Amino acid sequence: MLVPQKTQKEYEKLFLKIGEMRFFNYIYTNGLASKKYSEHPDNIILEQSECFFSLFRSTGNENFFIIGKVLRRVAHKLYRHYKKIYITYPENVKFLQLIKQ
Repeated sequence: MLVPQKTQKEYEKLFLKIGEMRFFNYIYTNGLASKKYSEHPDNIILEQSECFFSLFRSTGNENFFIIGKVLRRVAHKLYRHYKKIYITYPENVKFLQLIKQ
């Protein structure tokens, strides 16, 4: 999956304008809202994260690395949120799991 150039520019511009924490909150809120349209928005955001890491490796733009890191954190948070709310939410080995002792 490739991130469209438009999305790259929009995310980078927004990230530079509002900072890392507000960008995290923005993506998280959009992820919660997109549950209506996508069954697993956490997977989509995780794939976008991988694409931004790939962009960082090919361009060397540090902003893409930070955006990828934020997207990955959001994806994990969304996964844990949906796992808690929906009992039948499928397990996914890509996401970090808390181990109960």
